[in-house]
Amino acid sequence: MSKAFGLPLKLLGRKGETGYCNVQLGPEGLAGVYKLGEVPSGPLAASSSSESQYDEIMTDAWHRDSTQISCVVMLSDTSTMDGGETAIRIGDGSILKARGAKMGGAVLIQGAHLTHAALRATNAPERISMVTSFAFADTRLDDSGTSLRSVNLDHPNIAGWQNHFLLHKLRRLQENVNNAIAQVEADDAAHESPKRDEVEPWVEEQITLLKQTSWELFERYPNYLYKDIPENVVRDYLSHVWVIGTGIPTGERAWIDVVIGDIVLTRR
Repeated sequence: MSKAFGLPLKLLGRKGETGYCNVQLGPEGLAGVYKLGEVPSGPLAASSSSESQYDEIMTDAWHRDSTQISCVVMLSDTSTMDGGETAIRIGDGSILKARGAKMGGAVLIQGAHLTHAALRATNAPERISMVTSFAFADTRLDDSGTSLRSVNLDHPNIAGWQNHFLLHKLRRLQENVNNAIAQVEADDAAHESPKRDEVEPWVEEQITLLKQTSWELFERYPNYLYKDIPENVVRDYLSHVWVIGTGIPTGERAWIDVVIGDIVLTRR
């Protein structure tokens, strides 16, 4: 998977996001789904295609994912299938349609940042795809797409979703801290001082990770489910937080030089 994507990936492992399936309803509706067997249905003869009340309904409507990367695997025979692609709305507003060349083919997409949909297939007895979610293995890379955007309010274990999400974010923070400790130890062995242009961006990244995590837990759910976030919402979240012991609000974006016994505040 990592080779196909071009960067190291790891399985996200959240409940409901490992190997779940999208199934297109046919003329028999939900009852017809339970008639499908373990072996994919064979292709339809040219004369056997039938109409369905669901023909005008997408298999999965336009949306963005709550995971950074998704892998969509086609499980159905596509030899006579028309449509059935993953449609992706790109920056200029046009639609890109992508599908594996045949059964077992896959599409990798950064679905948290691209609006996409599963298009309905015709001239095929079924359209079943399997979706599995991934995150970047390198914790220095963006993970803002891993969110609680799509939590189902009727899910019997919302607390489990929230705790898994928090653990995922804290483990990324833990790895970032461990990597930073290793770097400081290497610098100390080489008698090098900490570099401001390395430390300050690192601190900002960890603060951003923690603020995004807290916002997802206590503001996303239940106020912004299935919605894009207004630009300033997360930025302004917890803006009242103060740097402990200094009386300086972090929202001021102040740079602090600590001297023995004194704190000198400078602003940019």
